[in-house]
Amino acid sequence: MVPPGGAAAIYGFLFQILRTAEWALKIDLDAPERDAMNVTIVAEPPAGDIDIRFPQGRLVQQFKARDDGTWSLAEIVDKTMPDLYRVVADDQEKVRYQFFTSGRIGEWAPAYEFF
Repeated sequence: MVPPGGAAAIYGFLFQILRTAEWALKIDLDAPERDAMNVTIVAEPPAGDIDIRFPQGRLVQQFKARDDGTWSLAEIVDKTMPDLYRVVADDQEKVRYQFFTSGRIGEWAPAYEFF
């Protein structure tokens, strides 16, 4: 496992800021004014790194930078998924989750075969 902090933490934070700004510009430029007024972007929410609330549902994104090393399936299941799931406020709400990383995927072939 790669220790937290250091350059990866700085890169992750920068990536999070840039993606949040990108979403704000995209919504402002692409959506009709009345639709853009109904979208809320929450940067650094209680869970995940960005929570975009559209009238028809939500998009929660998690960003993790990793310069060297890989992501094991156990790390994703144990550390990332619980953080993303905590953002759900209503089980009737449509929520889509996305995980972004600069790292590489580990040996997941057995998991792919299982699913």
